[in-house]
Amino acid sequence: MDNLRFWSIRKSTTPAIYTLSLHDALPISIIEPDPKATQAPDDIVIGIGTEAVTLCEAHVEGAVGIVAGTADDANNLSIIMTAKELNPTLYTVARQNEQANEDIFDAAEIDIIMKPSVMMSNHIMSLIKAPLLINFLKKIQQEETTWVKQILTQLEDVIGNQSLDSWSVTVSPWETEGIAEIMGQQKDYLLKHLVTDPDDRTIHLPVVPLLLHHDDQYILAPPLNHKLKMGDSILFSGHYQASRKMRWATNDITTIHYILNGINGLESPLWRWLTGIFSRTSKNDI
Repeated sequence: MDNLRFWSIRKSTTPAIYTLSLHDALPISIIEPDPKATQAPDDIVIGIGTEAVTLCEAHVEGAVGIVAGTADDANNLSIIMTAKELNPTLYTVARQNEQANEDIFDAAEIDIIMKPSVMMSNHIMSLIKAPLLINFLKKIQQEETTWVKQILTQLEDVIGNQSLDSWSVTVSPWETEGIAEIMGQQKDYLLKHLVTDPDDRTIHLPVVPLLLHHDDQYILAPPLNHKLKMGDSILFSGHYQASRKMRWATNDITTIHYILNGINGLESPLWRWLTGIFSRTSKNDI
């Protein structure tokens, strides 16, 4: 079996990756300069990884992939370049710590470049836009693998190769003014209406509802026939443009009537009445 080789000098990473490899029966070699400081397992290769002799000791020639995750950009680049000389078919992943080194990393033709600062900012933005995301990630840990695969399949079917975004919508008078007005008229608004394309009510927006939260209750993959209530918070994942359409539709009462009844503003009795007045006025002026 081909081996996947990994090393890191981060204290929090080495034991975690090693535990993962044992659980998944994935053979891994770790190169670590200071095993005691990082609490690394016993069966590791001691060194930095920038020298061919160390990489060979870790059997890089038979590896399928390599991750250079040190806190030094020069070392990470050296590790990748040396490893590719020994094994040109390696799948390479490297950590880029300084933004100023972006051009150098791009020139190295690395398969995946990890940028901690960008990853952190993206993570923070995701939590701001989708505060239910943490709850969702905790909940799915309790689910079977088959259920998680079903969700991933849904996302793939809906999104395809497009970039994925996540956001939360809370049903309230200040965030979803139009829905609140409909509910005030004692009319039902279902989750399926929330994911309806406001430009064409026969089309489902490219989104998947992942989690619904109300009071102390959490519902994973809520059904589309769920009747929305004030205070419901729903986590969605889908295309970015879909989130913009959804937020606009929740606050526009004319669009909501179209979603519910198929009647847009141009077909409404009020619009026809106004059109009739303007038409008669125009004829009288001629």
